[in-house]
Amino acid sequence: MKVVLKSTLKKPKAKAKLQAEVKIHSMLRHQHVVRFNHFFEDAECYYMLLELCHNKSFSELMKRRKRLTEPEVQYYMSQILAALAYLHSIKVIHRDLKLGNLLLDKN
Repeated sequence: MKVVLKSTLKKPKAKAKLQAEVKIHSMLRHQHVVRFNHFFEDAECYYMLLELCHNKSFSELMKRRKRLTEPEVQYYMSQILAALAYLHSIKVIHRDLKLGNLLLDKN
């Protein structure tokens, strides 16, 4: 099963940004970066199919749990830092790090 992100873009600049994001994301290969599967468009929308993240986002986790234990924080931070180190090693920056953009798979 896959996650589908659907978007409509009116401005050419926004479309160019999306195309750049698709190009970059399709090259990424790391265990802690959501896998990009496919991109397509129809007459109205653009679609990105990504790896399914069963446990939603870190934002959702924090709404449910309110707080984490210190070992949990260490576990998540080590994965986030490994993913960021990978991105930086290939000269990619994220520019929108927030809890809603940190997705959690079934593990």
